[in-house]
Amino acid sequence: MNKLYRLIFIIFMTFSLAATAEEISIFADYKAKPKNWISDDGTAHGIQYEILKEITKRTGITFNFHFTPWKRAVRMSQLGHGGIIGFSKSKERMKEWDYSEPIYFDELVVVSMKKRSLSFIDNRSLNNLRIGIKLGARYGDKFEKAVSENTFHIVESTNRVDQLQLLTTGQVDAVLMSPGKFALDIVVLENIWLQKYRSEFIVHEPAFRVDPNHIALPKSLQKAHLIAPINQAIKTIMSDGTYQAIVHRVTEQALREHP
Repeated sequence: MNKLYRLIFIIFMTFSLAATAEEISIFADYKAKPKNWISDDGTAHGIQYEILKEITKRTGITFNFHFTPWKRAVRMSQLGHGGIIGFSKSKERMKEWDYSEPIYFDELVVVSMKKRSLSFIDNRSLNNLRIGIKLGARYGDKFEKAVSENTFHIVESTNRVDQLQLLTTGQVDAVLMSPGKFALDIVVLENIWLQKYRSEFIVHEPAFRVDPNHIALPKSLQKAHLIAPINQAIKTIMSDGTYQAIVHRVTEQALREHP
């Protein structure tokens, strides 16, 4: 009987190692501080980037990163070229992607101009308004429902800078940005033109949504077996202090780039 148990254990370990000793491409937004970004010298950074490096240490799964504009990242993953990080979950997307547990909780906030006198209490406050979002972004089932029902009208732009430029010129009534006020501060610091509007932006409370971000693997890759070891690694990263340490360290790093 002991020999049988040993044989079962060996078989189990063999399959476990086979499941995790794999390489997979991962697409990420190249301008999404502090979640993921590429610095001027081409170096990759980000909270989620660091979390995936930790997952590699704990599972043996190797991630090959590709940083691109967000819409391209979504499209490349949708075509089956690799997984994606920083991805919100919706019923529609779950038809095409297998999802991990959340690796980051993204505070999505409403930003407007003081002269607009927008009062944000809940999502109904945005009814019939023009809302700027990042090209290709989606924020869960309630957001999808509001868009499909034309509760508010979305205006997509390439990046955060474009979103804010649309806001300052009155082409949208408000924009959705993440993560929180940090995102607004970073964008303004990086853009001389926007700095003259710094005191005119309002970040509304409460947040529009706290959006769980996931690792998502397209079903066409047939890598669903990797979700279980990835989830186990995420669980320990979240519970042993690693997550908190990464968030603190990377956020401080992002701020240091703009003294």
